Amino acid sequence: MKRDIDLQSEAWANVYRWAYRFMRNHDGALDATQEVMLRSVQHGGANIKNDLGWLRRITVNHCIDALRKKRPVAVEELEPPNRQPSPVSEAIGTEAAEMIAAALERLTEQQRAVVIAKTYDGETFAKIAESMNLSIGTVKTHYLRGLSTLRNVLGKLREDR
Repeated sequence: MKRDIDLQSEAWANVYRWAYRFMRNHDGALDATQEVMLRSVQHGGANIKNDLGWLRRITVNHCIDALRKKRPVAVEELEPPNRQPSPVSEAIGTEAAEMIAAALERLTEQQRAVVIAKTYDGETFAKIAESMNLSIGTVKTHYLRGLSTLRNVLGKLREDR
C-alpha cells in the first residue's frame, strides 16, 4: 500500500514538472496539476503508475489550452521553485538558461512538448509518440524542427548580447 502511494506521489510530481515547463510559473503548474488530478478521478481513478503516458498527454493538452487562452507575459526560470536545478542549468549558468527558456518560447506547442520530453525527461521517441497519439516519424520531425529553430534562435540571441 505504501509503495502505491509513493508511486502516485511520484506521478503527481511528474505532472507538476511537466506543467511547470509549459506554464513557466508555479501557480499555473499547480492549477494544471489539479485539473489533471480531477480528470484522472473522472476517468475512473486510472491506475496512475501504468498511465504516465496518459497523464503526460492530459497535462500537455491542458497546458496548451491554457497558454492559448492567456499568453505568458514573462519567461521565468526553467526549473520549478524550491527544487534542485538540473545539472545542465548548473553547468551553463543562469544567463544561458534564460536564453534557452526564451528560445523554447518560440517553438510551437507540439515542438516544445517533444523537445522537453526528449531532452529533459529522456523519453524515447516511441513513448513520446504513444503519449501524444502521433506517429514516431511525426515526433521525430517535431523534434528535429524544434532543434533547428532552437539553434537559429540561440544563435541570434547570442549575437544580440
